[in-house]
Amino acid sequence: MSLHALAWIALFLLFAGLTFRRSSWGIPLYLMTFYANPRLWWWGEGALTAIGNRWSLVAAAIFAAGVCLDKRRKTWSVSPPARPVLLLLVLYAVNATIVHLLLAVDPQESLKWLDLLWKGVGLLFLMLLAVRDDFDFKILLYAVLLGGTFICCEYYFFGAGHFSKGRLENLGLPAGNSSNFYAPLLSLSAILGGFLVFFGKRHERLLGLFCCVLLSETILQCVSRGAFLALLVGGAWLVVTAKGRARSYAVAAILASACGAFAVMGEMHQEKVISRFSTSFASEEERDGAAQSRIDRWQAALAMIADRPIGSGGNAFKSKLGWSYFDVPGYDESGRYAAQNGYLNMAAGWGVQALALYLAAIFLAWRSVRHGMSFSLRRGNLRALFLGSCIETALVVQLVATVFISDLRAEWYFWWIAIALTYERVFAPAAEEVSESEAVDVRREYVLDEREVVGSPA
Repeated sequence: MSLHALAWIALFLLFAGLTFRRSSWGIPLYLMTFYANPRLWWWGEGALTAIGNRWSLVAAAIFAAGVCLDKRRKTWSVSPPARPVLLLLVLYAVNATIVHLLLAVDPQESLKWLDLLWKGVGLLFLMLLAVRDDFDFKILLYAVLLGGTFICCEYYFFGAGHFSKGRLENLGLPAGNSSNFYAPLLSLSAILGGFLVFFGKRHERLLGLFCCVLLSETILQCVSRGAFLALLVGGAWLVVTAKGRARSYAVAAILASACGAFAVMGEMHQEKVISRFSTSFASEEERDGAAQSRIDRWQAALAMIADRPIGSGGNAFKSKLGWSYFDVPGYDESGRYAAQNGYLNMAAGWGVQALALYLAAIFLAWRSVRHGMSFSLRRGNLRALFLGSCIETALVVQLVATVFISDLRAEWYFWWIAIALTYERVFAPAAEEVSESEAVDVRREYVLDEREVVGSPA
């Protein structure tokens, strides 16, 4: 058995044991099975692969047991801001169940996505119960950051994945083997790593810098035009919406990211990135095949949604019915693809009403981040304020990227919702959870000296 496999087993057992002492350790335990499922990596062998995908079920069961036995949990209720979000997501899942039972055109494929949907809602519920203070919140952030960095280490140091048409493909992720999926996921980790570079302690800054370099290099190797556009929009959002002194850090972060990206790219790679990005907005005569194919799929998905607005079951656009709308010469049915637009893909699958419920839940979670940022601004907590801006920017990047990628249903959206809601719980605690005196001094570790207090909103 390789050292990789032994290290994975040791970490799994360590996190499993820690979960029964503090249930938030169940978060990295579960994310190990997403980022590093042994069945999907070169070092997986023997008993590790015999269990297959059931590692995630084992981790989820341990996580749930840890939450049940956590002495800090007084009730099964979550914080007040999280309740409407969970309600909307449950309604979204119930709607998907009804659509699956009554309208699914490919029941077997639909059931697979319905199962993942309910698992995502359940995982979010466990995360919200487990994260109760700033230490739990750090565990959640570090789990996402280091999970993404693990993928980059496997690629950069151990040769995982391979290149197809100049793009990094076939890494060991259950979300898909496409560079279009890797780039947004890794961007989530990179943004959190960037926060550590500016506001971590010395060892955290070094770790954040190491992670950001690897993450940036791997994202660039994906050459995903959707992700590049999303990162540009996210960077602009970070600068424009940052408050007070946080804006100067936002500008520094964007400049450092841009300089670092061009530093790690060779001249040929720079030309390839610029070429792929520029063709996204080219005229029909100059547009490349991939960009034209994406537009053709969008048109087909819109036609399908117009005919069946209530939905046709999970991943319905890839069914024979969905592909019947894609009447383009040169494409055969054996090569069916998703709509390459998360919003259209969800509406075609679970219905327009599902898309509305899901986006409403994300909006409420986003509003929680804004509330936490307002509280941090009033208390002069620059570190927490900048973290909120980073969390907000991470969502903007995901929402823009999903215009070009069918990842709106991806599991990491539930992770982001958990980060958003627990951010508010940690940095803007509700009156019923802490006293006013505690709220004023909330999380002393994050509050700056008076000489660094944030000024009025810019």
